[in-house]
Amino acid sequence: MKYVEYRPAPPLLTFINCFWSIEPDADEVQPSSWDRTVPDGSLEFVVHLDEPMLRKSLDGFAAQESRAVLIGQTTRPYLIAPAGRTRMLGVRFFPHTGFLFLDGPVAPFNDISVDLDAIFPRRMRLPVERAGNAGSITCAVRVLEHWCLQRLKAISTGRRDGHFAQACRTILHKRGGLSITGLAGDLGIGSRHLERVFLERSGIPPKLFARIIRFQHALGKLTGEAAALAAVAQETGHADQSHFVREFRRFTGLAPREFMRERHPFTQHFAEPSNSSHLYNFR
Repeated sequence: MKYVEYRPAPPLLTFINCFWSIEPDADEVQPSSWDRTVPDGSLEFVVHLDEPMLRKSLDGFAAQESRAVLIGQTTRPYLIAPAGRTRMLGVRFFPHTGFLFLDGPVAPFNDISVDLDAIFPRRMRLPVERAGNAGSITCAVRVLEHWCLQRLKAISTGRRDGHFAQACRTILHKRGGLSITGLAGDLGIGSRHLERVFLERSGIPPKLFARIIRFQHALGKLTGEAAALAAVAQETGHADQSHFVREFRRFTGLAPREFMRERHPFTQHFAEPSNSSHLYNFR
């Protein structure tokens, strides 16, 4: 699958990491098997320009997504597969900015995908048909970018929270390896206040967010088949290899070696450390 990232216009640079697209290469047979999606700590908008993807939980419940969806905060793995020809666009937010483009708490959207039309009033809905009829992927991205610029104008300055943004940046910088109580103290706020802010604006507690970040850091270290699990566990701040394997299974449903043997034609791009979309390059 061909994966391309697009830099946002300057007004969006501090709110959106990147726009991305996925489409089949010209000479490629589109994959038909299920691919595994894992938690990454943020919200995302996805627009299907052709046939929407199928989404299945690990317990076997499957459904087809809508044309344009909010991918809520993911706390457990799920599977995706194409239902036909697949071309997708995505808006990759930073962990501390996705909530700004919504109008309320994000926790109700945890572990589900939601039709954007069900979230926004009609006058604010994304022009999916116009994006789908654009002459090229680049033009479709610009349609999506223009809509995000319009949404940015509607964001209240009161919705922005310096403590939340700084907490997210610190957890990313520390790769999840820090004390949340200590972090709250460094920010000059109480631990309970920090937890309330995280639940409202990211959908999950800060401790779970830090665990997801640490897991993603470890996932980036497993790009080589010969990666030594004990070394990865030590380098990413796990107590030992057993602790690392338990955490990895918690977020993927598989042991590390099992996960590495799977094919990930769609999601491999978001686990590639050189891509902007991979954990926001720990920005």
